[in-house]
Amino acid sequence: MPLLLLPPCSLLCTTSNTQGMALGDMFKIEGGRLRPVVTVLPIPVRAIVMPLSDIQAALRLEDAVQRHLDPLMPPNGIWKQHHRLYHSTIFHASTHMDPVRAAPRDVDMEEYLIKDVGHKACPLHLTLERIVATPSGTVLACWQIMNGTDVLDIRNWLEEILPHHSKQQVVQDRTILHTTLARLVAPPKLDGLAAAATDGGQGGGGAAADAARVLQAAADRMTTDLCGLRTVIDKMWFVEEYEKLALALRGTFRQREVPMECEPLY
Repeated sequence: MPLLLLPPCSLLCTTSNTQGMALGDMFKIEGGRLRPVVTVLPIPVRAIVMPLSDIQAALRLEDAVQRHLDPLMPPNGIWKQHHRLYHSTIFHASTHMDPVRAAPRDVDMEEYLIKDVGHKACPLHLTLERIVATPSGTVLACWQIMNGTDVLDIRNWLEEILPHHSKQQVVQDRTILHTTLARLVAPPKLDGLAAAATDGGQGGGGAAADAARVLQAAADRMTTDLCGLRTVIDKMWFVEEYEKLALALRGTFRQREVPMECEPLY
């Protein structure tokens, strides 16, 4: 069914965080290269996410990051999400901030119940609303749901069928849908090409304000370039992450596919 348009994503997406982790806790320089800090979890994170399986859409997003952000950043200043792991977080059965232990048979039961949600949820037809660089340094693609099951309903259904879920959820606003494209580990360069991005804007505020203007200008250019980008999400993943932020940091995880079949439950 058609959905009402969401409020502007420039307001909503800035509520995202990095699951309680500072960037300094996530990355290190090793051998002259930026590398993730691997933290094995005693209790795996169990998350329901929507992968961006549309490879053409994913490659367009990745290309926009490379063209508009890479030239602005110093060496080792950006961590780019792998395009094959682009996803939108929907709900957590267990977070690393509020872990909920589950035996293997309990995890299998969670999968069974989550598939019930997938059975009645209709695929989401999305269009890109805008690209946002948040104050925490996360670059997000914010989506508008044009058709399909309201993501708020999906989250509510998951909360209902997973009564022992983590009370400390990662996504605070249940109406939003966004995909992390990159994390900025250092401020952008403010000379040459990057400095030109501040021309025409309001001056003052020092280096931090200039950096914010540079990143905002880059995000706006990405939004313009990606205008009209559409995709369809027709499945979810039930993911067990064995390391902190495994999906984001290319760590170790297990995924179980959950088709979105748009069929009533009897």
